Amino acid sequence: MKKHKSFILTIIFLSIVFLQSQAYAQSTSSDWTLKINAEREDNKPYVKIGLAKDDYTLSNPPEPMGFKCHITLKSISDQMPLNSDIRKNGSPSYEWLLAVNPHGASPPYETSCLIHWNPNELGPGTLIMTDLSGNILIDNMKTLSSYSVSSSSNQYVHFTLKYQEISLMDLIHNLQILAGFKTSSHSDIDSNGIIELKDVICMIMAVAGQ
Repeated sequence: MKKHKSFILTIIFLSIVFLQSQAYAQSTSSDWTLKINAEREDNKPYVKIGLAKDDYTLSNPPEPMGFKCHITLKSISDQMPLNSDIRKNGSPSYEWLLAVNPHGASPPYETSCLIHWNPNELGPGTLIMTDLSGNILIDNMKTLSSYSVSSSSNQYVHFTLKYQEISLMDLIHNLQILAGFKTSSHSDIDSNGIIELKDVICMIMAVAGQ
């Protein structure tokens, strides 16, 4: 049992070192761009979200005549349709407003389009898809590559995409559960979120006392 706990503690320590080094290099290492495609018959529009050194946006062209599906991003500030919305890296979380029209100019019956993406294009954090009421539809878009959207009218269905950088405390908490013991509490972590040597010592003492 002691060997098992020591092994888990080693994982925690190495994870801390890795994540802290990643945090200091965030401006370059966390840059990513995700292409989200919509597809229904011969219509295949797409949008792009992501993080980079600087903000970058690109307007979305108007819907083509007789379109069967469409996808767009809505600017948070003025709701203008965007094709690309790349945010400046440096915050722990981000949100994008995604709008999908799976019906287009079709007759008034329910139709569906598939939105799909490559999970490997996502950054190191977690991207969650919710509806506008906050209900989680996909809790981690790295674990799926597609989602079907349906509607019976020429209206957009709206979603919120929430990106969260890796949470150090969440990682430690999950490893604690795996190891079957509790280590340092949230109060042991400095207000800047950085775990220092004294925090690791606290964890080692917690294990040694069991």
